[in-house]
Amino acid sequence: MVVAVSRSGLNENVRWLLKGLYLEQLLQRFFGTIAVSEQSPAFLRALPLWKHRSCPLPAELIDCSFGPEGLKFLLERTHLSFSLTQENGLLSSFKIGCYLDREVSKKLKKLKSEGCKIFYGYEDASMLSFEQAHELGMKTVYELTIAHWELGSSLLKEEAARLPEWKETLSVPEIIPEKIAMKKKELELADLIICPSNFVASSLPQGRARKILAPFGSPLQPEATNEERRRKLDGPLRVLFVGSMTQRKGLADLFEAINLLKGIDVELTVVGAPRASLEFYTKQAKFKYLPPCSNREILALMKQSHVFCLPSIVEGRALVQQEAMSSELPLIITANTGGDDLISEGETGFIVPIRSPRAIAEKLAWCAENRVELIEMGISARSRAATYTWQAYAEKIATEIRTLL
Repeated sequence: MVVAVSRSGLNENVRWLLKGLYLEQLLQRFFGTIAVSEQSPAFLRALPLWKHRSCPLPAELIDCSFGPEGLKFLLERTHLSFSLTQENGLLSSFKIGCYLDREVSKKLKKLKSEGCKIFYGYEDASMLSFEQAHELGMKTVYELTIAHWELGSSLLKEEAARLPEWKETLSVPEIIPEKIAMKKKELELADLIICPSNFVASSLPQGRARKILAPFGSPLQPEATNEERRRKLDGPLRVLFVGSMTQRKGLADLFEAINLLKGIDVELTVVGAPRASLEFYTKQAKFKYLPPCSNREILALMKQSHVFCLPSIVEGRALVQQEAMSSELPLIITANTGGDDLISEGETGFIVPIRSPRAIAEKLAWCAENRVELIEMGISARSRAATYTWQAYAEKIATEIRTLL
């Protein structure tokens, strides 16, 4: 066991990484903020926040530094909590990551004496640990889950200028010098960079680190029945968008595309959290709105839809794409979603340029007029999604770590 991993949050890819490294007998320690193992007391696993922090590891491998995230949990749903969790606030994700980084960096010397050879970290939470790891002669692995900050910031500022009425939804970050210095240092100190997509890998500046692709896995969904497919031959073209209601996701372009579809029976459903008043969005186009809901409800909605559309401006690799494909939905996406490898043009979906409502409208019109082919594309999309597994994601990283050793 030679790898230490540090991550404040626990999502699907982190859980599979930890599980994979543990099964490969590579994981020495996981450093987090709030993480609950199956051996943790039942009352902890039942707490509203903590039940979403389940960790697939024995308790003895988990080292938690509660710090500001513990305080955030205690202050949850208060006005004070809201103000402190804003960008760069004392309880923001950035400050939580910095706190974890400081705490972990102090523990690496002891871990090194116990045989640790590799430190595995994430963006905005690894600079001090990377510095300490290099001083100790350890290798560093950096998983970057979204496009490089310079490209992301540039694209969003262009969107704010192109569509000023949507600026409120963009939350274009003014990246403070402290954060910029951290991001640059982390990249400089990384020996190996794990990227989920071609888009992320190509966004990175040239450096000494080796970059490898480890795409995320897809969920497994039951195959649609013949009756479910037959029902898709009739009625309006049902288009689904799931995500934060921001122009970072290309929502303004999707709305404009819907407006261009004159004389075509199309029904757009938008599921997500608004970044402006609902009245703002309803002035843009006609659509059915649903607030964020459970994964089960999303999957049920996907079963009823014809096509999934996500014309994002900047992402890392939007997992919702593979959820849609697993539910037999062809995709209409931009390469900037990080899902270009999911698309065989005209077979599993379509790639459109960013900022191109007309291109989106053309593909939607084709979908409306070619229902039989669209159903066949959905079947192909499900088959393609099934080739991306979480096990393969974890095994790819484990293989690269062994090479690094």
